[in-house]
Amino acid sequence: MSTNSNDVPYAKIDEELGEKLYPDEASLTTQIADETEKGIRTQYQDGNARRDVHAKSTGCMKAEFCVFDSLPKSLAKGVFIPGKVYQALIRFSNGSGNLRQQSDNHDDGRGMSIKLLDVPGEKILENEKNATTQNFVMINHPIFFTNDPRTYLTLIQKASGNLLTKLTIPLDLGLKGTQLFKKLNSGKISNPMQIRYF
Repeated sequence: MSTNSNDVPYAKIDEELGEKLYPDEASLTTQIADETEKGIRTQYQDGNARRDVHAKSTGCMKAEFCVFDSLPKSLAKGVFIPGKVYQALIRFSNGSGNLRQQSDNHDDGRGMSIKLLDVPGEKILENEKNATTQNFVMINHPIFFTNDPRTYLTLIQKASGNLLTKLTIPLDLGLKGTQLFKKLNSGKISNPMQIRYF
């Protein structure tokens, strides 16, 4: 484990999966968390703070998470034990953090999170070693609009600025990132259980 400036544990990469860290990723992650907190404190000064994105739940349910018996051995790692069944909780959400002004009829991205319950074993994160849950967070688009934490930090910083500052965001995202951002936040979803999540 490496640590960032706030001494929050930062998980090691899994080189077998082809993971790699961006330069200064741990520091950038701390800055992203700080900017997110700052935005939440500004937006919710009345004391009823909510998430910065995916704030509105559109459905919650209990579920069973079943791992296929036919799962290849190369993928049978961690919670993915062939034949294993976990009790789980699922939350569907709108992508926006704007609960007060945005109706469900507005174009928006959608999210689904799965929390597996009663997951045995020691966990990777130092401050969650004894946790009994495993979380999966997904969105309804196969590609996020940026894979660079520095660009994401810039987006968060500019999103809380004035209109002129917000208009410069596409310059930071570039053409491909701007197109992905638009795709990710478009489309009206009548039933969150009838779309695919990644």
